[in-house]
Amino acid sequence: METPSFKVSRAGVEIGTYELSRIQELVAEKKLLPTDHYWQSGMTGWKSLSALIEAMEINRRERQEDTERVKLDEKEAKQSLALQAALERHDEKETPFDIERILLILVALPFLYYGGATIMNNMGRSDSFVSGPQSTAMTNGLLCFGIGVLLAKR
Repeated sequence: METPSFKVSRAGVEIGTYELSRIQELVAEKKLLPTDHYWQSGMTGWKSLSALIEAMEINRRERQEDTERVKLDEKEAKQSLALQAALERHDEKETPFDIERILLILVALPFLYYGGATIMNNMGRSDSFVSGPQSTAMTNGLLCFGIGVLLAKR
């Protein structure tokens, strides 16, 4: 594909034919001025170089925005992948923890049930805290209930 070239004139005198990239360089070096004019095959007449400079600047900004947008999309994609990986690691860590907690609760339930039932059976008796088998049963019930609470709390 042939690179388009532009004829450039200053004060009505043609000063050269340049490719677009060279025009950009010469404008940056202040060797071409916004007041100069350009013409390209197919155009109806000469136009101010300031219009071409403005179009080039708009094009440069759009490319820069596109580049920044792509970088942002890449950054968001990386963050999304990192978040997904972190969630997967978290899920892997949580699974054994959840199973452990369920097992502890299952172990605690009989202690809670036995301890609670024993306490309730002995609460109405007036001699339950004095001596004998009821006192031992009450103590055992309280201990079992306490163990059950500790296991369930963990």
